[in-house]
Parts: sequence; C-alpha cells; structure tokens
Amino acid sequence: MTKDSTVTVYSTQQVKRARIAVAAVFTVHGAVTGSFATRVPWIQDHAGVSAGQLGLALAFPAIGASIAMPLAGRISHRFGARTALRGLLMLWTLALILPALAPNLVTLCAAL
Repeated sequence: MTKDSTVTVYSTQQVKRARIAVAAVFTVHGAVTGSFATRVPWIQDHAGVSAGQLGLALAFPAIGASIAMPLAGRISHRFGARTALRGLLMLWTLALILPALAPNLVTLCAAL
C-alpha cells in the first residue's frame, strides 16, 4: 500500500519573496536584540540593581519565551502565519521600551 504524496512547486519569484521576508524578520529581531543588549548597563543603573540582581532579571526573557512560544503557535494557527508574524513583530519592537521604564528589580523582571 503506497501513499500519494503531494509536491508543491513554487515559482522562483515566490521563493525569492520568501527569502526576503525571512531576512527581514531576522533583521528586525537582531536590531531589537542588539539595541536591548547595548542598553543593559543603562537599565542596570536606572533600575538600581546589583550585578547579581541583573543576572537574575536577565533569566526572565528565557522564562517568558518558554511561556510565550506555545501562545505564539496558537496565535499563528488562529490568525495565519503572516498576520501573526506582523502583529508579534510589532509587539516585539514595542516591548523594547518596557525594561527602560522599570524602576526596580521586580518591575524589571516583569518587563523582561
């Protein structure tokens, strides 16, 4: 018993647009991450946290990612990958503001 497999053929133009879209997403992600990384010393000063407390706070993005990734999958399934990606990228860039607004360790952890 054999299963029929469906092969989807994409045009060169579709592949090129997909590559450009992926590159754009990685560029935005890299710019946001790089911008945050350069501001870590200022955020530490602004929030008034020690090096140890900053290390604790910097563990929270990993915790948040572990929680958010399944949610992102559900959002993508519900609204479609293109719409979800546009909305989530917008939220990702806006989230860059939150650590700068944190006045102490607790709010910094929540912001991250």
